[in-house]
Amino acid sequence: MEYKASCYCALTSYEVRENYYYTYKGKIYVKYLSDIIIESLKKYSSEILGVCIVLPAIIDNVNRNIITMVLDMEKNETFIDDLRDYIPQQYGLAFFNDTTSLAYAENTFGSVESANYAYININEGVGASYIHDSKILRGTTGLAMQLGHMSIKKDGVPCSCGNRGCLENYIGELSLRSRAIEYGLIDKNFDSDFLFRDLEEMSSKGDQKADTLIYALADELSDALGKIIVILNPEIIVIGGIGRKLGEKYLNRIQANIKSNGFIQFCKNINIKYTKLNDSAIFIGAAKYYIDKHFDFSRNAEGDLFLS
Repeated sequence: MEYKASCYCALTSYEVRENYYYTYKGKIYVKYLSDIIIESLKKYSSEILGVCIVLPAIIDNVNRNIITMVLDMEKNETFIDDLRDYIPQQYGLAFFNDTTSLAYAENTFGSVESANYAYININEGVGASYIHDSKILRGTTGLAMQLGHMSIKKDGVPCSCGNRGCLENYIGELSLRSRAIEYGLIDKNFDSDFLFRDLEEMSSKGDQKADTLIYALADELSDALGKIIVILNPEIIVIGGIGRKLGEKYLNRIQANIKSNGFIQFCKNINIKYTKLNDSAIFIGAAKYYIDKHFDFSRNAEGDLFLS
């Protein structure tokens, strides 16, 4: 599995200054990541207010731990403290969940005209945030809304979280290659990643098997969204992340499913749409959250560590 690390320098105007992609295989090593960060710190030292690490993972702010079913990380239990030791102490260091960062960007810079909505992040895995009264609900330890680990098949495939049949193991991009083999789109000897954009491209060229898989992915997400709607009754559901690359057939299928199969009193007027923010939203959201919630211009940030 290849991972891409992106290093963004975001100004206080919340514009991306530069971005870099580092592709490598294997585990995420603390030293490797810290070297990438330090390279940017040297380049922009006088302009940087802090370092934000955005991960597709649960950031356990009580036990100071990263819980991830997506990344292959070494020494999970000491990763946070080890990275804090490597990064120069004059810079504050914050760890953010990717979905929380996206939801915060949507809540701040997006075009959602509601104070009560759900943000669904379809990426390698699946995440969700619920915004109530314009505030993101966090749960007791910041671990609320783990939509990707809602079981949709009680006897389904085992998940590394300990559950079976977790949603993200069926509709996340990491599962797409095996689903494409199952639906006859590629064979088992296909030696490359198979991504959402590849599936949509096949569909746009008239491949009916691709359409069938897109509808299956939409149906499985729809089932989970129906449960969220019944429990939380949001006015709007915003879908973000790379799942947007599945296109209009995916979104239209979800909208139709919810209208026809959901609890009619809650579903008849609900608006389900893609985010209008671009791919940099995750980093802009993290920068905004850091400034709003953690950074204090009146004091020294020496050794600061924040988990959100």
